[in-house]
Amino acid sequence: MSASVATVVNSAADRDRVIELLKKRKPPYMVSIKNGKHRSIEQNKLQRLWINEAA
Repeated sequence: MSASVATVVNSAADRDRVIELLKKRKPPYMVSIKNGKHRSIEQNKLQRLWINEAA
């Protein structure tokens, strides 16, 4: 199992999937939950610009 997992929860099914992931992990582990939203189209365009410049 990977050391770190990050996921966006947009539905009850997503939430249930995260709960199942937690049930399968052996303690100890740390959980962080924060409010969030998807990036805007403008943010995505800027990120792609930076990635293309770095490549």
